[in-house]
Amino acid sequence: PDCTVDFGRELYVPWQLSEGRRLYTDIAYHNGPLSPYLNALWFAWFGVGLRTLVYANLVVATATLVLLYLLLSRIADRFAATLGCLTFATLFAFAQLTGIGNYNWICPYSHELTHGIFLSILCLMCLNGLGRPHGRWRGLLGGVCLGLVFLTKFEVFLAVAGASIVQTGSTCIAPGQRSWRRGLGNGAFVLAGALVPVVVAFGLLARIMPFEEALAGTAGAWRQVFKATNASSLFFRESMGLDQPVARVMTMLKATGAYGLLLGTAAGLALAGRRAGRRPGYMAPILFAAVAMGLILFRKSIPWVHLATPFPLIMVAAAAASGWMLWQDREDPMTAATNGLRLGFVTFAGALLLKMALNARLYQYGFALAMPAAMIVVTGLVRCIPAAIRRRGGMAPLFTAVALAAWTAAIVAHLIIMQSCLKAKPHVVGTGPDAFLADPRGTYLTAALDEIKNRTRPGQTLTVLPDGEMLAYLARLPNPTPYGQFNPHQVQTYGENQMLAAFRRTPPGLIAIVDADFAGYGYRLFGRDYARELNAWIQENYRQVALIGQPPCQGRGFGILLLERL
Repeated sequence: PDCTVDFGRELYVPWQLSEGRRLYTDIAYHNGPLSPYLNALWFAWFGVGLRTLVYANLVVATATLVLLYLLLSRIADRFAATLGCLTFATLFAFAQLTGIGNYNWICPYSHELTHGIFLSILCLMCLNGLGRPHGRWRGLLGGVCLGLVFLTKFEVFLAVAGASIVQTGSTCIAPGQRSWRRGLGNGAFVLAGALVPVVVAFGLLARIMPFEEALAGTAGAWRQVFKATNASSLFFRESMGLDQPVARVMTMLKATGAYGLLLGTAAGLALAGRRAGRRPGYMAPILFAAVAMGLILFRKSIPWVHLATPFPLIMVAAAAASGWMLWQDREDPMTAATNGLRLGFVTFAGALLLKMALNARLYQYGFALAMPAAMIVVTGLVRCIPAAIRRRGGMAPLFTAVALAAWTAAIVAHLIIMQSCLKAKPHVVGTGPDAFLADPRGTYLTAALDEIKNRTRPGQTLTVLPDGEMLAYLARLPNPTPYGQFNPHQVQTYGENQMLAAFRRTPPGLIAIVDADFAGYGYRLFGRDYARELNAWIQENYRQVALIGQPPCQGRGFGILLLERL
């Protein structure tokens, strides 16, 4: 994981929960309660440590892989499912495509994403049995999964809720006067199941906190949906591609054109083989080798960063095709169920892309949000399009050879990127079950940990600003304030005055200021561009005891400043 950005929260929060602190009252948290309490459970059972979370996340990634195989083999075939699973393992599960290593399924910047997507796929698989005898009980189980997703991240819930409505609604199109009643009954079972985990979560939270806080905690991230701040709106506009919509649309169209040129040529070649009256024979492997080698050799001139840019348009086309197939085969219950599952999964994949609609990507958020769409693209390339070519008498293996060559080149290109990202992390941070590799910032973190250890006494507390809960976690020092992150979005969300009041009420013994640049939020530096009052109070009440590297939050380079209360 990254040594300062985001992932420290994923360790610190469950560690503190396992020590008896309470989410939302003792620890400010803006997502649902499921993931932090689940990770706290792992810590309580197997010991506090990064290694514990890594093993737990390997289980989640493996379970997701199994679900993907079952789903893709049902809506396509086993070959497409195998290729999809290989894509998940190489491009998503263990991804290191940026300098920040938090965008993968083993050390995710937000466990709510990985847990939520796993539960979403499980939900869709359960709903696939609605049309079968006793299928409503599977619908009830699917509803339970849907309710659990509600307790993670709101964008994942919105996506799977829409997919669940589509998939449940697909049971209403079967011929017969009672189809609508059956569909409404199925929906009632799903809704009933969804309420169960939500009510249970509220009841558990209400036991340890006031009613209003328990209700707000159960809602999790939903509290922030209609409370967008200037910083967060700027950040998410750029993430969605709305900062430069015209340029983003042009990039999407160019990337789509590149897809069309390569695959259209392959389809034309395959259909031309029909007139030649020949079998593919040795032509397919030769074509595969030629295209794959060409793409790999010229990979540096190919903008792989835009590989997922056309995904939103592809999902629209896939949804239309899936809907048409569902309508055409509505009289066959088994085929209709499969088509309903396909349409539900495409809906889920497309809805997840809304957060980066004009800037779809495999890196950063794409490790989770673009993953289902990538599965649809892979299955379309090796199953759906070749099947259409075959129905028209074309030489489908020729198209498949080109598609596999492009897939191979994409995998190789991204593995090379991952290799360069991992080479930039030679420094070991932490010890024992907390050890991990980091870039040069890790040496500063290790030096800061040594300084903190020398100044630690019984009852010592530590707050890290503006981002870097990893330092507090590795030092095993609690933060006496509820706030663990002080980026512009968090400061505007919770209020600088409220944060300052918490510092005055329970001032930490030590404060570490870790260099961070939040240009993406429109406010670069802590204490200069935002949170000036909080920084002024710290300067008045604390004295410098150690400086590792450059003075932080001044734009001079990375550094960590350690302060001690006067």
